[in-house]
Amino acid sequence: MRLPLLLATALLALTASSSAAPRASTAIPSSTHAHTAGSPARQKEKPAIVPVVILDSPGGTIATFQTFYRELKRSHVPVRVRGWCVSACTMVLHLPRWEVCVEPTAVLGFHMASVNGIPDQALTVSWIRREYPPAVQKWFVKYAMQAIPVFVGADEMVKRGWVRPCTPLNQ
Repeated sequence: MRLPLLLATALLALTASSSAAPRASTAIPSSTHAHTAGSPARQKEKPAIVPVVILDSPGGTIATFQTFYRELKRSHVPVRVRGWCVSACTMVLHLPRWEVCVEPTAVLGFHMASVNGIPDQALTVSWIRREYPPAVQKWFVKYAMQAIPVFVGADEMVKRGWVRPCTPLNQ
């Protein structure tokens, strides 16, 4: 498990000094590609909380993403979803709505949880009740209770009230 590196990257934003812009490029849970981003000019003004940017993530184990998002929630590091966020990565919706935003290129992919490669309806229902807000739970049960991922784009996520759209990083 690559969790220490993952958490170090995510928590980099908490320890960013005003003298240097944080820069990181690492794999978040599984093979998620993410980086931290921020405005160097803004960082000179005061220490900045630099967001974690999800570029592309095929997902991974529920336990790994639970740990990752729990640490982000504790640290209040904002998250920007810029690319694909599939499977357990979608648990990003468990974070407070004001700490997560989606860029126009964001896509979430939902599917049933599985055990040893076999979709498990009971596990999925239990999991979505714990990890998603009520509006997402209702949608998931209606549209995504299947082994093949169902994808939702940024506009649809914002329209449904699941997340907010991102503002430019330099504002």
